[in-house]
Amino acid sequence: METNQNNLQQDQENDHYFICTSPQCQNRGCFLPSRIQNIHQNCNVLSYKQYVDSIENNNDQFFQSETFQNYDQKLKQYLKKIQKLQKELKEKSLIFNNIKTELNEANAYKNKLKQLLQEFKDKLTQSNFEVLEQAYQSYRQQKSIKNIQRNFQIIENELKINQYLLSIDQVELQDDDNSSDEDSSDDESSDDLNTKILNQQLDPEAQELENKYNQVFNFLRNNAKTQVQQHNEELQSQQQEQNQSQQGEEQTNIKFIEKLGNNLIIVATENQLRIYDLISKSFQSILKQINAKITSLQVTNFEQVIVVGKYDGDIGVLDWNPKQKSTSKPRIFRVSNEEGRLFVEKLQSRHIACLGRDGNCKIYETTNFDVINSFKLDQGDKVVPTCFFAISQLQFFIGAEKTLFFNKKKIDYIFNGKIKQICQFGNRWLVADETTIYILVQNGEFISLLKEFHFSPKQIIYMTTFYQSQCIFINTKSAKSDDYENQVATIQISGEQVDLQLKQLDMKIQVKLLKGYQNNNETFLYGIDGFNVIEHKMIRDNDNFIVL
Repeated sequence: METNQNNLQQDQENDHYFICTSPQCQNRGCFLPSRIQNIHQNCNVLSYKQYVDSIENNNDQFFQSETFQNYDQKLKQYLKKIQKLQKELKEKSLIFNNIKTELNEANAYKNKLKQLLQEFKDKLTQSNFEVLEQAYQSYRQQKSIKNIQRNFQIIENELKINQYLLSIDQVELQDDDNSSDEDSSDDESSDDLNTKILNQQLDPEAQELENKYNQVFNFLRNNAKTQVQQHNEELQSQQQEQNQSQQGEEQTNIKFIEKLGNNLIIVATENQLRIYDLISKSFQSILKQINAKITSLQVTNFEQVIVVGKYDGDIGVLDWNPKQKSTSKPRIFRVSNEEGRLFVEKLQSRHIACLGRDGNCKIYETTNFDVINSFKLDQGDKVVPTCFFAISQLQFFIGAEKTLFFNKKKIDYIFNGKIKQICQFGNRWLVADETTIYILVQNGEFISLLKEFHFSPKQIIYMTTFYQSQCIFINTKSAKSDDYENQVATIQISGEQVDLQLKQLDMKIQVKLLKGYQNNNETFLYGIDGFNVIEHKMIRDNDNFIVL
């Protein structure tokens, strides 16, 4: 009711105002006082009441339709411009797509050229090595031959001298026996003496002595040849045994292991991938020979894809066929432009993160292995990664010697040794160098050191968390022997006091992998015993862990 009264009062007040309806007037449509009639003598001026009546009657006589036609014409012009821009955008999009396609083809061609160049370098390096090896062997043979020839020459000279002296002695002996000829021989010249010596060589006794000397010479020569030949054969045999031993050790020295299905373990040695059957407890045939040193190993995409990090800066991607127990030909992707250790880490979703020695990090999705993100750890000075731990694209740690980076941000703390292990424990992080575990706490983007625990003189070999990061598994090794110890740790917090409570496990082997199955309250430990993979089942009984 009050609102209607206010509207009525407002209409009564507006009755004293006038409105100009001329299209050419700048005050068209404005409410003006009564003096508008004097100002707008050439305009079509209406009272407020007339204006309201015209609207109620849908009368367009005061606002001419030509104004709306002008607006309609301008609108059509704008629409034409929009259509023109859309056409140009479509053409440019087509050009952009063509450029993108050509760029992808160029990148593929570039990668192919890189691969061919690397193969050429490998072949050239192998060829140069073979040439150097042949040159070295030839040099050794020539040197041995020269030594033998020199020894032969010395022996031959000594024999000639002794033979000459023997001839002289023989002549003197004959002169003593023929005393009657002694006076007549006083005047003989040196030429006559030489003639006698030469003639005397035909004497049977002298000839017999010469034959004995020749026999001695031949014996020494053959003996020297035999000794040199035996020595060379021994050296070759020792070198061959050493190479076979070194090659066998490299082929059987287990570097990395990962679970592959229910009963199989994929094992990476120096440059081979092999399958270990947990049921038969034996290695199967070599799965794949890798053309470079293996520096990391991961199994991803529901255990269907094997990713190998290589020393040459590439990753090799192999599709696993569980029925045939075989893999496809490796797909090669370049990560680092510098040779060195290449890290591969699984992320929470179907992605992996790869970090090279030059600081380049690439994140791949594991279906088609397209790069979805990449960055470079560049801090001015050269940074050499020694450890990599990633959870997602936005949360990762990089250890570089004694320095730690969180999401590419350097943490203001210098650790005692080279960082080798990183794992997550709730909202805390565990960082380990060779002999110390550091507990770090995260507060937003800031990381601060909480406490450190020393294991010296023992060396920390393997560290990970399990049971939803409630427990920590630690594998240590004696600094002076190959004695291993395994412990389960929990963090105890009381006020501001932080402590690491350790419980020793009855298992003395090197552990390289831990797989937990939370639903069954079971954990499986995979260790190395010589050249075999050992599986241990560990169960949890309240706060105690028992290895079966």
